[in-house]
Amino acid sequence: NVGDILTVNLQESTRATKQAETTYDKDDEVDFNEANILGNTINYKGMSLLTDPSFERSFEGTAESGQSNSLAGSISVTVAEVYPNGLLRVQGEKWLSLNQGDEFIRLTGLIRPEDIGVDNTISSSKIANARIAYGGTGEFDQVNRQGWLTRFFNSEWWPL
Repeated sequence: NVGDILTVNLQESTRATKQAETTYDKDDEVDFNEANILGNTINYKGMSLLTDPSFERSFEGTAESGQSNSLAGSISVTVAEVYPNGLLRVQGEKWLSLNQGDEFIRLTGLIRPEDIGVDNTISSSKIANARIAYGGTGEFDQVNRQGWLTRFFNSEWWPL
């Protein structure tokens, strides 16, 4: 029923790794024999008109990225809507006030009534279209963020 309260056991773990490598190489070479007329080398201001341009290009790129996250705990959510097919849309938010700031967990998603345990709990892995947000405010959150000027210098708008 709309307004019922359920407990969601958060058991989230993600791990992503990505690696890319690119190598580009190009070599151009042009050789011409010395320019001559009737066996005599043609000079201009004492220099041979020997043509021997050579071109070389090279590019090498490497990228590597990795990320690992886990979230464990529990949050109480309420049933916000019951769909005609019986699915329950749930939503909830939990705030924790700590020494140097506040942290929150926010969850929305769809659950099947048959996935709800006898103790009125459900695992977060059983929630469809789950949107789970975890974040914070305060001094610790601000320390982990770049300032606006640093973000500008690290952006695509700064050419260096």
